[in-house]
Amino acid sequence: PGVSPPCTEKRIRLPKTFLCYSPPHNGFPDLSAPPCLKTGGAVITFGSFNTLAKMQNGVIFLWAAVLRAVPSSRLLVKSRALTDPNVRERVSSLFAACGVSASRLDLMGLLPDNSSHLNAY
Repeated sequence: PGVSPPCTEKRIRLPKTFLCYSPPHNGFPDLSAPPCLKTGGAVITFGSFNTLAKMQNGVIFLWAAVLRAVPSSRLLVKSRALTDPNVRERVSSLFAACGVSASRLDLMGLLPDNSSHLNAY
């Protein structure tokens, strides 16, 4: 809103897009303590909120190495594709092949709105 500072490029404002910033209509979620504090630091949760196309074998191998190096850690992976049970099984099996049990993975699919997405962080 208001007057924008000068730019050399032509600006195009896109309404209602997922990745263009606009403040949430119902406000920001309350900040909460990181999950590791609930376990006294015993469990650390790493996270990747990305498209699965970017999580190829090399990336899974590296995430698995991180999880093996931090034995009580978990990995939260959020991606639209993980809504499909077959995709979830495939991702779990790829991690299992790298020595990481599915019990250490939190696979999250598409959430219904931006507020739910922000709360997942």
